Parts: sequence; C-alpha cells; structure tokens
Amino acid sequence: MRINIVISSLIVWVIAMSIPVRTLHAQRTSTWQTLPYQKQITQACFDTQRQYVLWQQDGNAYDIRTNTPLTNNSISSDFTVVAVTCASSGWVYYTASNITVLMGSQVGSVLPINYYRARIDVPLQSIRYLPTTIDFYDPYHLYNVSIEPATTQDTLVIRQSSDAGAHWQQTTHTFATQIYDYYIPTATSNEIYVLTRGTHHVPRSRILIDDVQLWRSTDAGMHWSKQQNIALGLSCRTTDATIQNDILQPSCAWLNITFHDLPTPYTANGTLAFHFNYIAHPYVHSSVSSHTFITYNAGAIWQHYQLNDAYTPQS
Repeated sequence: MRINIVISSLIVWVIAMSIPVRTLHAQRTSTWQTLPYQKQITQACFDTQRQYVLWQQDGNAYDIRTNTPLTNNSISSDFTVVAVTCASSGWVYYTASNITVLMGSQVGSVLPINYYRARIDVPLQSIRYLPTTIDFYDPYHLYNVSIEPATTQDTLVIRQSSDAGAHWQQTTHTFATQIYDYYIPTATSNEIYVLTRGTHHVPRSRILIDDVQLWRSTDAGMHWSKQQNIALGLSCRTTDATIQNDILQPSCAWLNITFHDLPTPYTANGTLAFHFNYIAHPYVHSSVSSHTFITYNAGAIWQHYQLNDAYTPQS
C-alpha cells in the first residue's frame, strides 16, 4: 500500500513537471473605445454603486452607455461646481462656489460657497458642511474638520454626521500651540491624530524649531493624549522669514508639515506618515528640503527619511 502511494505521487509529480508553465498577463487593449457620452466636463465622478453612471458638474447623473440623463437636478447658474465626490453610500457631494462675485464689487470678500448632496433616487439637497473624511467601513459617517482661527491656528473644529450629511454635531479643542495638520484614518471613525508645534529654544532672540508634538484622540476629539515629541532635526528661524538679516542663520521660509494619506489597510495597522518641507534661504535660491517620518506602531517609534531635490515636492 505504501509502495502504491509513493508510485502515485511520482506519477503526479512527473505529469506536473511536464505541463508547460503559463504566465498570466493583464489583458491589453490596443485602442480606446468611444462612449456615447460626449458632453465636455471639468468636474465629475463615477457612481460607486453603478459604474456606468457619471455625476458631473451640473448636479446631474448620466448613463454613459446611452447618453441619457438619470436625474433632474439644478445648481444655480450663479455657482460653479469646483468639486464632486462620490461616496460608497451612494451619496454624491458637491462644492459650488459663486465665482461671479469676482466680477462684481465684492472682490476681496469671502466667496459664497454652497454644499449639496444627491442620489439617483433623491433630488439635490443643500447641506451645511462638506465631508473632508468619509469613513471606509461606514460611509454614512462623515467628518468635516477645520483648523481655526486664522491668526493662531490652534483650534481644531470637528463636525460629525452619522446620516450622510443631513445633521451634524460639533466638537472643538484648543491646543497650546499652532496646529500643523490633522489626520483621520478611514479605518477607525473615532480616531484623530494632530501634529502641533513643539518645543522651541530662543538663543539671542532667534526662535529655533526642534520638534513637533503628536496628539491622539480615540473618541472623535472629546479627549486628547499627547503621544510624544518627534525630533525633526531642524534648526532655523520661524520668525521674520521674509527678512534675511544674516544669510548664515537659516530661516524656515515656507515651512510646511502635513500628514500623508495612506490606504486603509496600512492605517488600520497603526501606520502613519508625515512630511515636512522648507526652504532655508529663499532669497539665495536655496533648494527645498523634504523629509518624511513614518511610524508602524501608531507613533511609538518613528523612522526618518530625507529626500532633497531642488524645487521638487516629494511624496
């Protein structure tokens, strides 16, 4: 019996070795196919539930197979749609700006902006805020987050909606220093990370930036804990960046610190990344210094990568 099993295994092995190995390749299309839909568009997105449905800047959805309008919405002619976002919930979100104000006497004032949402089976509706983050697992859960006020940028305003934007609840938190950026992993709807300005030394009245502070909230901004200070290794003045009194003393002109948006599987495992870019001497054609920090354990340990390439943003 044992001999038969061995012989059978050898036969299977010989047959398998004799079969030619086939390499699978992605199907290639030599030419593009022209769709019936011919209307020129500048802002649009495909419906996540019906891939043949295209939502475009007039507020309507179109069947691109037959060039047939599927909705009868209308956005005021005074407004121009500047962004369209299709969510996996089936809702589509619009941002419309009144650019005609630029042509009138109100130049310099804040442009009026309207926000809308729509579905195939629901007419265009006005909503109060636009979602800046849509939860990956619950697309009806939305965030609208802003950094205020413009003078200090130390307050995070967090608005949440659990019904796709129909109603909103607001939470605010003021930090001790300037907020550089915030990040909401789409994998966890109640988790928020914030980068704020860290400790500064003032030798000879020149402010040097040494690090940034990482904050974390697990209850949508109600409570915060400081994870740690992240050493940037950056020594340059953050004040009077437009005045070059001493070319040997670097000035952090155009200092920019931002989180890097990562795909959901990575953030679900505690992976975070942020970049900071600055120009030390803008008046002597200094190159852009670009740095990336990455953590794989939600901020406990950070790895630092430096990418320097003149006038080229790194990502």
